[in-house]
Amino acid sequence: MQRINFLKRGNNKQIFEKIDNIMNYKWKEVKVNLQLYSFSVGIVASSYSIIPAIINLINLFQGNDIPRRFVYKTYYRSMEQAKFFSPLHEVLFCSESMSGFTTFAGVIAFDGLYVLLTMHVITMFKTLNLIIKESTLASFTDEEKQFYLHECIYHYTRALRFLDDINKIFSPILIVQVFVSTSIICVIAFHASANASEGDSQILVMVLYLIAALYQLFQFCWYGQRVQNESIQLPNSVYDCDWYQCSKKFKKKLHLFLLKVQQKVEISSYNLIVMSLETYLSMVRTAASYFTALQTLTEE
Repeated sequence: MQRINFLKRGNNKQIFEKIDNIMNYKWKEVKVNLQLYSFSVGIVASSYSIIPAIINLINLFQGNDIPRRFVYKTYYRSMEQAKFFSPLHEVLFCSESMSGFTTFAGVIAFDGLYVLLTMHVITMFKTLNLIIKESTLASFTDEEKQFYLHECIYHYTRALRFLDDINKIFSPILIVQVFVSTSIICVIAFHASANASEGDSQILVMVLYLIAALYQLFQFCWYGQRVQNESIQLPNSVYDCDWYQCSKKFKKKLHLFLLKVQQKVEISSYNLIVMSLETYLSMVRTAASYFTALQTLTEE
């Protein structure tokens, strides 16, 4: 867009300031989102290690003859008795803790990449909604208007290509993510409710993990929904420009562009699962129905 030099004539320099403001605002939003997400996932990852470590220290200082706790309920072949004694217990405890933080780092890296790329697409559509209205300025000649419209079409095509690349990269992962998240939400909620009366410390960890799983699935669907929302605004932006003051040739090109921007734009997994708030609500309802079915079978 910086190559559209004739836009910088006179007062039209403001368009680039608006674009820069959009870019800066979106980048701040990405950083805040990733910080909040890292914090929430970090709490879950830390709780798996911190809670059993605190319980072990309390039992140690009180002299309680209670087996030491681990981060996970892992079976160690030929070490089931020795694992509760030092220094093997400390080594295994640290090893399990590191595995949890490694998973935490991988989740943040993958989800952060998805957020960053989808936000870039959102920004491309948002800037296009802004600059398309400038294509019919009275200060432009007809040739300049057509050139500007050509740049807008090219910008839209680039956004679609970029979105197509995102779908190709994330489709196999998103379809697994949706089903795994749904299963995790169902199983964790069922396990937490089944053991709630016992007052085990793992219940708190599971509740935190459940919240993180819901938030992770929401994040995928929320940014997919925002891509749809920005693309839906494009036909309105094309129609709202002063096309009626332009030449017949310009109107014909603009009409073709209007038809093009009306196509469905979305982030999806093999065109089977669309990342949107509707999908999120559907997955949560599905998890809730499975949870109810498990509770019913348990009671019977």
